[in-house]
Amino acid sequence: MRGVLILVILGTCQLTHAQVLDSLPLRSGREVELYRQTLNKLNNTVFNIDWKEVNLRDAIADIRRQTRLNFVVTRNADESGFDELTLRLRNVSGRLILHFLKDHGKIVFQFRRGAIFVTSKADAVRRGATLRIYSVHDLLYVPPDFPGPRIGISPNAPGEEEEQEVVERESHDPERIVEIIKMATGESNCEYEGVSIDIHRGRMIVRHTPIMQRRVRYMIAALGAF
Repeated sequence: MRGVLILVILGTCQLTHAQVLDSLPLRSGREVELYRQTLNKLNNTVFNIDWKEVNLRDAIADIRRQTRLNFVVTRNADESGFDELTLRLRNVSGRLILHFLKDHGKIVFQFRRGAIFVTSKADAVRRGATLRIYSVHDLLYVPPDFPGPRIGISPNAPGEEEEQEVVERESHDPERIVEIIKMATGESNCEYEGVSIDIHRGRMIVRHTPIMQRRVRYMIAALGAF
Protein backbone atom coordinates (compact mmCIF):
# COMPACT_ATOMS: atom_id res chain seq x y z
CA MET A 1 0.00 0.00 0.00
CA ARG A 2 2.80 2.44 0.81
CA GLY A 3 4.42 1.88 -2.59
CA VAL A 4 1.13 2.64 -4.32
CA LEU A 5 0.66 5.83 -2.34
CA ILE A 6 4.13 7.06 -3.29
CA LEU A 7 3.27 6.64 -6.99
CA VAL A 8 0.02 8.52 -6.51
CA ILE A 9 1.80 11.37 -4.72
CA LEU A 10 4.39 11.68 -7.50
CA GLY A 11 1.62 11.77 -10.09
CA THR A 12 -0.10 14.57 -8.19
CA CYS A 13 3.05 16.68 -8.11
CA GLN A 14 3.41 16.35 -11.87
CA LEU A 15 -0.21 17.33 -12.42
CA THR A 16 -0.13 20.51 -10.37
CA HIS A 17 3.36 21.79 -11.07
CA ALA A 18 2.29 23.87 -14.08
CA GLN A 19 -0.41 25.80 -12.22
CA VAL A 20 1.33 29.13 -11.85
CA LEU A 21 -1.74 31.37 -11.63
CA ASP A 22 -3.94 31.05 -8.55
CA SER A 23 -7.42 32.56 -8.50
CA LEU A 24 -10.37 33.51 -6.36
CA PRO A 25 -13.35 31.15 -6.75
CA LEU A 26 -14.66 31.64 -10.30
CA ARG A 27 -18.40 32.27 -9.88
CA SER A 28 -19.59 32.89 -13.43
CA GLY A 29 -18.98 31.77 -16.97
CA ARG A 30 -17.48 35.16 -17.77
CA GLU A 31 -14.90 34.85 -14.97
CA VAL A 32 -13.99 31.34 -16.14
CA GLU A 33 -13.49 32.60 -19.69
CA LEU A 34 -11.37 35.57 -18.54
CA TYR A 35 -9.21 33.23 -16.47
CA ARG A 36 -8.77 30.89 -19.46
CA GLN A 37 -7.86 33.77 -21.76
CA THR A 38 -5.30 35.05 -19.25
CA LEU A 39 -3.65 31.63 -18.96
CA ASN A 40 -3.53 31.34 -22.75
CA LYS A 41 -1.92 34.77 -23.00
CA LEU A 42 0.76 33.78 -20.49
CA ASN A 43 1.40 30.49 -22.26
CA ASN A 44 1.51 31.93 -25.77
CA THR A 45 3.34 35.24 -25.26
CA VAL A 46 6.97 34.86 -26.28
CA PHE A 47 9.20 36.79 -23.88
CA ASN A 48 12.58 38.37 -24.42
CA ILE A 49 14.03 39.36 -21.05
CA ASP A 50 17.06 41.57 -20.54
CA TRP A 51 16.99 42.61 -16.88
CA LYS A 52 19.90 44.09 -14.99
CA GLU A 53 19.45 44.57 -11.25
CA VAL A 54 15.68 45.14 -11.53
CA ASN A 55 13.34 45.18 -8.55
CA LEU A 56 9.93 43.52 -8.33
CA ARG A 57 7.92 46.46 -9.68
CA ASP A 58 10.26 46.96 -12.65
CA ALA A 59 10.06 43.25 -13.51
CA ILE A 60 6.26 43.30 -13.34
CA ALA A 61 6.14 46.47 -15.44
CA ASP A 62 8.11 44.73 -18.20
CA ILE A 63 5.81 41.69 -18.09
CA ARG A 64 2.79 43.99 -18.21
CA ARG A 65 4.21 45.74 -21.27
CA GLN A 66 4.92 42.51 -23.17
CA THR A 67 1.64 40.72 -22.36
CA ARG A 68 -0.69 43.75 -22.18
CA LEU A 69 -2.26 42.11 -19.14
CA ASN A 70 -3.24 43.99 -15.97
CA PHE A 71 -0.78 43.31 -13.13
CA VAL A 72 -1.21 44.87 -9.67
CA VAL A 73 1.51 44.71 -7.01
CA THR A 74 -0.29 44.74 -3.66
CA ARG A 75 1.02 46.06 -0.37
CA ASN A 76 1.05 42.47 0.91
CA ALA A 77 3.79 41.48 -1.55
CA ASP A 78 7.10 41.33 0.30
CA GLU A 79 9.18 43.57 -1.95
CA SER A 80 11.98 43.66 0.62
CA GLY A 81 12.45 39.93 0.14
CA PHE A 82 12.80 40.31 -3.63
CA ASP A 83 16.51 40.66 -4.38
CA GLU A 84 17.39 42.77 -7.40
CA LEU A 85 17.43 40.48 -10.39
CA THR A 86 19.73 40.22 -13.38
CA LEU A 87 18.33 37.93 -16.06
CA ARG A 88 18.63 37.51 -19.82
CA LEU A 89 16.31 35.09 -21.65
CA ARG A 90 15.09 34.70 -25.22
CA ASN A 91 11.91 33.11 -26.59
CA VAL A 92 10.41 31.86 -23.33
CA SER A 93 6.77 31.80 -22.23
CA GLY A 94 5.18 34.11 -19.70
CA ARG A 95 4.29 31.13 -17.55
CA LEU A 96 7.98 30.24 -17.20
CA ILE A 97 8.83 33.81 -16.19
CA LEU A 98 6.10 33.86 -13.54
CA HIS A 99 7.35 30.54 -12.17
CA PHE A 100 10.84 31.99 -11.92
CA LEU A 101 9.64 35.13 -10.14
CA LYS A 102 7.56 33.07 -7.67
CA ASP A 103 10.58 31.01 -6.70
CA HIS A 104 12.90 34.01 -6.61
CA GLY A 105 10.78 36.34 -4.51
CA LYS A 106 8.34 34.09 -2.61
CA ILE A 107 5.35 35.82 -4.16
CA VAL A 108 2.05 34.59 -5.56
CA PHE A 109 0.20 35.58 -8.71
CA GLN A 110 -3.57 35.52 -8.12
CA PHE A 111 -6.28 36.19 -10.69
CA ARG A 112 -8.97 38.53 -9.35
CA ARG A 113 -11.78 39.98 -11.47
CA GLY A 114 -9.79 40.19 -14.68
CA ALA A 115 -6.42 41.31 -13.25
CA ILE A 116 -3.35 39.50 -11.91
CA PHE A 117 -2.50 40.54 -8.35
CA VAL A 118 1.04 40.07 -7.05
CA THR A 119 0.78 39.28 -3.35
CA SER A 120 1.95 37.02 -0.52
CA LYS A 121 0.97 33.39 -0.13
CA ALA A 122 -0.86 34.12 3.13
CA ASP A 123 -2.92 36.90 1.53
CA ALA A 124 -3.76 34.75 -1.51
CA VAL A 125 -4.93 31.89 0.70
CA ARG A 126 -7.00 34.18 2.93
CA ARG A 127 -8.78 35.78 -0.04
CA GLY A 128 -9.22 32.65 -2.13
CA ALA A 129 -10.22 30.03 0.47
CA THR A 130 -13.57 28.37 -0.14
CA LEU A 131 -15.39 25.49 1.55
CA ARG A 132 -15.99 22.14 -0.18
CA ILE A 133 -17.23 18.80 1.17
CA TYR A 134 -16.27 15.45 -0.39
CA SER A 135 -17.57 11.97 0.36
CA VAL A 136 -14.75 9.65 1.45
CA HIS A 137 -16.81 6.70 2.70
CA ASP A 138 -15.09 4.44 0.14
CA LEU A 139 -11.64 5.42 1.41
CA LEU A 140 -12.55 4.64 5.02
CA TYR A 141 -14.45 1.40 4.41
CA VAL A 142 -12.71 -1.94 4.97
CA PRO A 143 -14.76 -4.98 3.89
CA PRO A 144 -15.21 -7.79 6.42
CA ASP A 145 -13.01 -10.86 6.12
CA PHE A 146 -15.17 -13.72 4.78
CA PRO A 147 -13.26 -17.00 5.25
CA GLY A 148 -13.18 -19.41 2.33
CA PRO A 149 -14.89 -22.81 2.41
CA ARG A 150 -13.15 -25.51 4.42
CA ILE A 151 -12.25 -28.69 2.60
CA GLY A 152 -12.19 -31.90 4.61
CA ILE A 153 -14.27 -34.24 6.73
CA SER A 154 -17.06 -32.37 8.54
CA PRO A 155 -18.70 -33.68 11.74
CA ASN A 156 -22.00 -32.09 10.71
CA ALA A 157 -24.87 -34.14 9.42
CA PRO A 158 -25.31 -34.40 5.63
CA GLY A 159 -26.77 -31.17 4.22
CA GLU A 160 -25.96 -29.23 7.38
CA GLU A 161 -23.55 -26.38 6.70
CA GLU A 162 -20.78 -25.58 9.09
CA GLU A 163 -21.13 -22.07 10.57
CA GLN A 164 -18.41 -19.74 9.32
CA GLU A 165 -17.07 -16.94 11.46
CA VAL A 166 -17.04 -13.53 9.72
CA VAL A 167 -14.26 -11.31 11.03
CA GLU A 168 -15.22 -7.63 11.09
CA ARG A 169 -12.30 -5.27 10.55
CA GLU A 170 -11.96 -1.68 11.67
CA SER A 171 -12.27 1.07 9.08
CA HIS A 172 -9.22 3.03 7.93
CA ASP A 173 -8.03 5.75 10.28
CA PRO A 174 -9.47 9.13 9.11
CA GLU A 175 -6.43 10.98 10.47
CA ARG A 176 -4.16 8.80 8.32
CA ILE A 177 -6.21 9.64 5.21
CA VAL A 178 -5.94 13.36 6.02
CA GLU A 179 -2.19 12.97 6.56
CA ILE A 180 -1.79 11.34 3.14
CA ILE A 181 -3.81 14.10 1.45
CA LYS A 182 -1.71 16.80 3.10
CA MET A 183 1.54 15.10 2.16
CA ALA A 184 0.47 14.75 -1.47
CA THR A 185 -0.81 18.32 -1.84
CA GLY A 186 2.01 20.02 0.08
CA GLU A 187 2.00 20.08 3.88
CA SER A 188 3.17 23.69 3.97
CA ASN A 189 -0.04 24.71 2.18
CA CYS A 190 -2.04 23.76 5.28
CA GLU A 191 -0.06 25.96 7.68
CA TYR A 192 -1.90 29.18 6.83
CA GLU A 193 -4.59 30.68 9.01
CA GLY A 194 -8.15 29.90 8.00
CA VAL A 195 -7.49 26.71 6.00
CA SER A 196 -8.19 23.15 7.09
CA ILE A 197 -8.70 19.55 5.96
CA ASP A 198 -10.78 17.32 8.26
CA ILE A 199 -12.89 14.16 8.05
CA HIS A 200 -16.19 13.89 9.90
CA ARG A 201 -18.69 11.03 9.50
CA GLY A 202 -17.33 9.89 6.17
CA ARG A 203 -17.03 13.36 4.65
CA MET A 204 -13.87 15.33 4.03
CA ILE A 205 -14.37 19.03 4.81
CA VAL A 206 -11.82 21.19 3.00
CA ARG A 207 -11.40 24.93 3.30
CA HIS A 208 -8.73 26.14 0.89
CA THR A 209 -8.02 27.85 -2.42
CA PRO A 210 -9.42 26.60 -5.77
CA ILE A 211 -6.03 25.15 -6.78
CA MET A 212 -5.83 23.18 -3.53
CA GLN A 213 -9.43 22.02 -3.96
CA ARG A 214 -8.48 20.58 -7.37
CA ARG A 215 -5.48 18.82 -5.84
CA VAL A 216 -7.61 17.31 -3.07
CA ARG A 217 -10.26 16.11 -5.55
CA TYR A 218 -7.57 14.45 -7.64
CA MET A 219 -6.07 12.72 -4.62
CA ILE A 220 -9.45 11.42 -3.42
CA ALA A 221 -10.14 9.99 -6.88
CA ALA A 222 -6.63 8.50 -7.14
CA LEU A 223 -6.78 6.85 -3.71
CA GLY A 224 -10.27 5.54 -4.44
CA ALA A 225 -8.93 3.73 -7.53
CA PHE A 226 -6.78 1.41 -5.41
